[in-house]
Amino acid sequence: MKKILFMILGICLISSIALADIDINYLANRYTRPEELGWWIVSHIWYDYDKLKNDDRHWQTAEETLKRRKGVCRDFSVLAYEILELQGYSPFIIVYNTIKGRHAICAFQYKNQWTYISTDGYNLLDWTQLKNYIITDTKGNKMNFLMIKMMIPE
Repeated sequence: MKKILFMILGICLISSIALADIDINYLANRYTRPEELGWWIVSHIWYDYDKLKNDDRHWQTAEETLKRRKGVCRDFSVLAYEILELQGYSPFIIVYNTIKGRHAICAFQYKNQWTYISTDGYNLLDWTQLKNYIITDTKGNKMNFLMIKMMIPE
């Protein structure tokens, strides 16, 4: 029993040390497919319910999110944004209001399709869904759907 407990503690410690050494450059080089990057983010970064509950509006940097190993949707999006930018994509963050509150995603074009990474990993982006939401920039200024479409590189 002690042997198993030490093995589990050892694996947790190794996992913790390994994650502490990871930076956005490593992730950009290691996870070159957005599907893999989205999976890595949701598998290694925890959702920070305390930050959500306390209405903390601080936008973490990618480095802060990696160091804390947790964040809310905007922090997941910033992390994805910085990595995707290093990989040569032209990502942008969309913040929009839903019934449950604001939500942020990191959108970008991949293989001629609009996709995004957020708290639920990597997904195809359905622009028709966004027409039903109020979209804001990171400062809370309302933007309409046509404004967003004009900002998007073709």
